[in-house]
Amino acid sequence: MYQGARFFWAVPDYVPATEIHSIADLARPDVMKTMNLSIQGIGAGAAITRLSEIAMDEYNLEELGYRFQPGSQGEWIAAHDAALAQRQRFIFPTWTPQYLNNGGRLRRSTILCTCWAVRIAVRWWRRTRG
Repeated sequence: MYQGARFFWAVPDYVPATEIHSIADLARPDVMKTMNLSIQGIGAGAAITRLSEIAMDEYNLEELGYRFQPGSQGEWIAAHDAALAQRQRFIFPTWTPQYLNNGGRLRRSTILCTCWAVRIAVRWWRRTRG
C-alpha cells in the first residue's frame, strides 16, 4: 500500500488552467465544444473508477453528454496515448503514484484531487445509508 496516494482527474498540460480547473468548468458550453466527451477509465473495480462514476452522477456530466467507460488497463493506456498524440482535450482519471503522470504531460486540477474524492465519497456514502 502506498502512503499519500491520490485519485484525481487530469487534463493535458496544453489545456489552459484558466479554462479548466474544476469539474464545474466541464459544463461550460465553450469547454464542451472543445473536449473529447468520452472518458476512458480503468477496471470496473478500481477506486478511481468508482469515484469517477460518483463524480459523473454528482455533477450531472452524463446528462451533458460526457460518457465514462471503464475498461482494461490496455484500453486506458491506449486512450491516454492516442489522445495526447492527437492533442485532444480529454479527461484522464488517474492517481499518484502512477507512471503515466511522469513527464509533466498531464495537469491535475485543483478540485479534482484527494479532497474532491473524499468529499464525493462521503456524499455517496451518506445517500446510500439513508
